[in-house]
Amino acid sequence: MNKKKKLLWLSYDLGLKGDYTSLYTWLDSMNAKECGNSIASFWFEYESDYLEEVKKSLEESIDINKNYRFYLIWRFIKDDKASVKGEFLFGKRKPLMILQMKRVNRPERVLIDTGFWIALYNPRDEYYDNAHELLEIIQGTNIVLPWPTLYETINTRLSKNTDGINQFGKILKQPNTVLLEDAEYRERALEYSLQNSANSKRPISLVDSIIREILSDVNVDIHYLITYNKKDFIDLCLKRRIEILG
Repeated sequence: MNKKKKLLWLSYDLGLKGDYTSLYTWLDSMNAKECGNSIASFWFEYESDYLEEVKKSLEESIDINKNYRFYLIWRFIKDDKASVKGEFLFGKRKPLMILQMKRVNRPERVLIDTGFWIALYNPRDEYYDNAHELLEIIQGTNIVLPWPTLYETINTRLSKNTDGINQFGKILKQPNTVLLEDAEYRERALEYSLQNSANSKRPISLVDSIIREILSDVNVDIHYLITYNKKDFIDLCLKRRIEILG
């Protein structure tokens, strides 16, 4: 039987302790391309039912945990119009009630990456809705903002957004917001960023390198990290048992 091909997108969430090694090996075998945080696209060869065949292929390559979530997206033609559809292969959508229940303990310290603030004040950003949900979750916590993230956040776009800059200014003035100096991390972060970007081993921005230094510092008490760029921090978060939100 001649096999057919289908372009698919796979969104995945394996949590902090998931078997990402097996997943990435599977994605490599599909020649998948990264399409953002935890999303990959690939051409899949199938005989009759690509949903069931993708599901079976994943099960054969990964020990599926009951908490894993895999969401498959594909295009189809209906009435001569292109449409998009998606379906969970494993897991299910998290209800809003879980987000409401999962409120961070008030004394906890939450380190926030730049991407969160950019999404929060840009309605066209793909993470706009998620950022507003997270903002509700962390109300009353101790918000930790490394100084370099402010340079990225208060950019030309935000400076022209009157409502956004006013809202962000109020957050900065809250007594539970900590502006963290980065002086002691700069040199190591710069060296790390230059070395990894030069040899393409792990290209990373200077600001993200500084965040990595902060996460590595056992003298800085961090309980949660909000980021939409998990892959650059997940190793340190696993090591220090810092939960990633986002």
